[in-house]
Amino acid sequence: MICAQAQDPGVDYAIEGAAQFFGIGAGNVVSMPLPEMVENGGGMAKMGERLLAPLRGEVARRVKMCPLGNLQIEASLSSPRVGIPGCLAPARRRGVI
Repeated sequence: MICAQAQDPGVDYAIEGAAQFFGIGAGNVVSMPLPEMVENGGGMAKMGERLLAPLRGEVARRVKMCPLGNLQIEASLSSPRVGIPGCLAPARRRGVI
């Protein structure tokens, strides 16, 4: 994560690439159930806006079948070690799953 804070063209390129591929996956998720939020968890959440800003752009560029409306793409407030169970917790609380 120290590298992510550096202003280095190679690091910038790697982060943009990660945001692009994460955006592809997030765009696919958004297109199916049209969620209110996409939560970025784990160690990647520590990059904050450095990853989230290009990720939001990538999702907006890729999702064409439905309006994004008030979709939020945010870093998880959970522990980086939570993983899938933490991602499912909001849906479980709502009774979706």
